[in-house]
Amino acid sequence: MPQANYEPKIEQVVQDYPNQMPNPNQIQVIFLMDTKDLKPHPLNEKLYNFDDDDRSDLRISMTQTYKDNGYPNTEIVYIDKNNVIYSGHRRWYSAKEEKIPVLRCMRIEDTFDKKCLTDPVLKRKELDTLSNLNYPGTKRNELAWEVVLKKYDEYNKTDEKITGHFYTPKQRNIWCRQNTKYSVENFKKMVEIYEVNRIDLIKKVDLTDISVNNAWKEALNIQPASNVKYDPDRKNWVQFFKDKPECMKKVMKYANDMYNQYVNISINGKSIPLDDVHGHEQNVISANLSHFYMSAVSLVLEEEGFKSYTPREEAGLPDIRIKDYLKKDIILKEWKSKLLNLMDMVLELPYQQVQVQQELFLIHFY
Repeated sequence: MPQANYEPKIEQVVQDYPNQMPNPNQIQVIFLMDTKDLKPHPLNEKLYNFDDDDRSDLRISMTQTYKDNGYPNTEIVYIDKNNVIYSGHRRWYSAKEEKIPVLRCMRIEDTFDKKCLTDPVLKRKELDTLSNLNYPGTKRNELAWEVVLKKYDEYNKTDEKITGHFYTPKQRNIWCRQNTKYSVENFKKMVEIYEVNRIDLIKKVDLTDISVNNAWKEALNIQPASNVKYDPDRKNWVQFFKDKPECMKKVMKYANDMYNQYVNISINGKSIPLDDVHGHEQNVISANLSHFYMSAVSLVLEEEGFKSYTPREEAGLPDIRIKDYLKKDIILKEWKSKLLNLMDMVLELPYQQVQVQQELFLIHFY
């Protein structure tokens, strides 16, 4: 039997080899990395609650995959050149908990720069990178309310440092449409729940144990409309303040004075409430602004001869009450459920420049 001559074919393969090789810049190499050498991304720790995260199924799956294949993760962990994790924190935590020594990883072009933790422009860019790499899928429910709201809060606080003000209602709605599957109305209500720190209700909504609307009502203590007939002798507070524009101006002055005193609380030369490192949470600042207006209205009404007072230790009562008016308690209608609408408009401005128009003030008295 004659011997086959393979030399021409081998020569042709060698000649074509450079043309058949992929572009080195387009090659993505998957490799095993020691679990102990990986580092969590600091911003990812803020976006996701890893302490309250059920990873039991993932841990079982990774342990079995490691026994069967010699590697634990079917989903790749994305890391930078310094081994900072950009996507795969749950897999990394699970590997540590199960004492799995290696993870399959892939390098990305981006590199973590610690300046992004203090520079809001760099932080915004870094948040975008993390968001793009952690797309909705099997790795985590990226569209769960708790995840979405934490992410929104980080974007909102970051933009405030860049622009000087938090998202306006319009910007909030745009963010919702671009980053979530939820309706604008439901997103607005869930943001309000998040701002009063009712994470327990957010978890219930994620578990479908409660509707968004019912969770919102519970969080903000929204009461059903009263069936009591309108009292024609009741004082018209809207007209009262329309007839006395100087009273409206005093309310705004008192409230803004209280706000400015609050944000300028200073320790060792630092203005604490708005400090980037030691400052207060956004929802706390908003709540305080609500209290400032409540107290300001009560003060002005007292100056006008009414025996006005605030609930103080009787939480849940109307914000302002008046004693002995027409020989009975007359209660100014509660504002709390509507105050967040004011917050939406007020927070469009830098906190240092809060100025409330008379029309905004009046909406609380009908």
